[in-house]
Amino acid sequence: MQVASNTTTDKQTSLERQVQSKERSTTVGSKAQAVTSDGNKVVAKGAERNETSQYLKVLSRIENLLIQEKLPDAAIEGFVGAIKKQIDLMSEADRQMLLILPEAKTIELKSLDNLPEMITNNLRDESKSPALLKLLRQPKFAVFMRTDSKPAPKTYTAQSAQTPTPAKLPT
Repeated sequence: MQVASNTTTDKQTSLERQVQSKERSTTVGSKAQAVTSDGNKVVAKGAERNETSQYLKVLSRIENLLIQEKLPDAAIEGFVGAIKKQIDLMSEADRQMLLILPEAKTIELKSLDNLPEMITNNLRDESKSPALLKLLRQPKFAVFMRTDSKPAPKTYTAQSAQTPTPAKLPT
């Protein structure tokens, strides 16, 4: 019986270590960025948080490969393509909100349409990448990089009225 309880404790300890290591890998940035006021926190629910964490996982992988100097061009192109796709889906109000972030001002971002090119050109530049990565890690920016960023309309639309009804079979 003691062996079984020790094994359970060992399993729990290793599980706790796995959870902690995953938390560390998704927590990117300095401690100052991790401490935010209640007004700056983005309240996200299950699927939203999952989608945001997927973006942060990809960003973390990009950063790790960048540090190891093993970041392939294809990875940058894929990442930039995904960001461009999400930017294209944003409303003008969302774009303006992101442009006023201090991190966007630091890298002198005038239009979100310039961001994909800026990432491609500056990600490997050691003098410019820290500020660029700071914007990409910014919680408000990360929320907009969710793949389900645009909620479905909750009002009646013409599209919802056009759903086909199953045809009745002759009897």
